[in-house]
Amino acid sequence: MKKFKLGVLAMALVSMLGFTSCLDSGEVSNVTGINSFARVTNYLGLYSFSLPTGLTLTPLNQTGLENINKYSNYTWLTATADGDTQDLENSKNWDITVLGYYSVKDGQMVAQSPVEENANAPVSDVNYSYFGNEVRIMFFNLNEMFLPVFYRIRTVDRDDDDEVNAELEAHSFTLYYNATEDFQNGAMTLHLRHYIADLQADDEFMSDPTMGIEHFDISAPLQAYASTIGGTPDRIVIAFEQNSIDGSYDSNRVSDNTFEINYQTYVDYYNQYMANNGSGSSEE
Repeated sequence: MKKFKLGVLAMALVSMLGFTSCLDSGEVSNVTGINSFARVTNYLGLYSFSLPTGLTLTPLNQTGLENINKYSNYTWLTATADGDTQDLENSKNWDITVLGYYSVKDGQMVAQSPVEENANAPVSDVNYSYFGNEVRIMFFNLNEMFLPVFYRIRTVDRDDDDEVNAELEAHSFTLYYNATEDFQNGAMTLHLRHYIADLQADDEFMSDPTMGIEHFDISAPLQAYASTIGGTPDRIVIAFEQNSIDGSYDSNRVSDNTFEINYQTYVDYYNQYMANNGSGSSEE
C-alpha cells in the first residue's frame, strides 16, 4: 500500500474519476477500480470507508492504514473491488483492496473578515485541474467541500518522511467570511489564508509547489447566506493571496486572486442523484 506524498497524487490512477473496470489483455475483468474521496471510520482499529454514493467499503488489507485519518476523517482513496467474490452491482457493502491513499487535512472556518495577522504566507494557486475540473468530485455532500491548495513548503529532504511530515503539519489554512460584506446575490465569497508555524525571515522554500487537499465544513457560511440573502449561492468564490513565483509574502510579489466554484452545478447533481437512488451521503 502506498501513501501518496508531497502533493503527488499518482495522477495516472485518477485520470478516470470514480469507478473504472480494469482491463486485462484486452478483455474486461470483473475488478472495479475506485478513485474517490471517502469518509474514514476507525472502530477498534478496524477501518472502513463510506463514499458520497452511499457505498460502504471494508479493506481486506488493514495494515498500513494507521495514519490515514491523522489530520481528517476524510481521505482520497485508491482501491479495487473484486466482482468475482461479491455482488458489486446490487450490494452497498464492498470488500476492497486498498492500493493507496492521499491524506486530507481539516481546514478551519471563521466567521469574520480576515486581518493581517491571520496569514504569513501566500499560496501558489487554487484549482481542480488535477481532478479534471469535475466540481462534483470536490464535495462529499452539500456541506463538505474539498479544496486543492497549491503552496510552497520550506526546504526539506524529500526522502526523510519525518522531516517532510513535520513541515506539512506546520502549514494551516483557514477560510474567513463576513456575511454582510462577502455575500451577494448568487455569490458566497470565502477568504483563504495560509499560515506557517514558526516561520523565520531567513527560511528558504522549495522551488516547486506541493498540493494539499483541505477539507472544509461549509455549513455555517451556507446558513449565514440563507439568513442574509436567502436560498443557496450559485457560486462559491475562494479569494486568496497568490504568489505563483516563489514562497515570498512580500507585498510586491503577492496579488489578490479568486477561484470560482459552480456550487449550483453540484447542488443539481446531488439532488438528481438522491432522487434517482434514494440514498447516498447525507447532509451533516
